[in-house]
Amino acid sequence: MLTRNGNCDASAYADGNLRLGKNNIEAIAWGVFSSPMPGLQKLLLQNNLLSRVEANTFAGLSGCELLNLGNNSITDLETQVKIY
Repeated sequence: MLTRNGNCDASAYADGNLRLGKNNIEAIAWGVFSSPMPGLQKLLLQNNLLSRVEANTFAGLSGCELLNLGNNSITDLETQVKIY
């Protein structure tokens, strides 16, 4: 589950890119990205309200080439955050 305070554009996923930037997302629950997402090349989470990224949050994104977490308020990044 993504916890957000705002609206998400219905066209957020197109051409291998999942665009979730500027959606006031406050948290990403463990397991949201644990299932494989074939074809996903870019996960764009920039300009949100994220403050913590837990280990294995992005475990299912093995084919992802770019993860953008820029311009968030991340103060707690677990040392074992991996994309497998």
